[in-house]
Amino acid sequence: LGATGLLKTFVGDYRVKLERETWVENLVDAALAEPLSNDLVAGTVMDLGDITGSGEVQIQEKVKKSGRTSGVTYGWVHAVEVTIRVVLREGYEALFADQVMTTMFSQPGDSGSVVLNEKNQAVGLLFAGSGTLTLFNRFSNVLRLLDVYL
Repeated sequence: LGATGLLKTFVGDYRVKLERETWVENLVDAALAEPLSNDLVAGTVMDLGDITGSGEVQIQEKVKKSGRTSGVTYGWVHAVEVTIRVVLREGYEALFADQVMTTMFSQPGDSGSVVLNEKNQAVGLLFAGSGTLTLFNRFSNVLRLLDVYL
């Protein structure tokens, strides 16, 4: 009889749930792929134009993205240096630090979309969101940790 079984026997409708005491902080949620040919890569974001470089994001800055599912959406940066636990699947969570929270709308399938500021500078990489808030990795962290450049 496990801990949950004993608890139910003596107390009733309760269960034991294990929770991690220490967390490893993640800064990015990204993957790399190598194109078959450089001719297949463009520095353009669908319906938003050419990426003009990279930059850092500020609170209250307007941002935009073109997502696979939700298309082009805009929002305002609500918070920077956010630390949040994200549910990856039932029973599995990951801790992300130094993230950016925005009011930009996103849906499943938009993950991996580049987030641009009004100058079309890449400022983030979308990785989680909902109909009201979206989280993205700082683009400077993505470039540094994946050892890539624009």
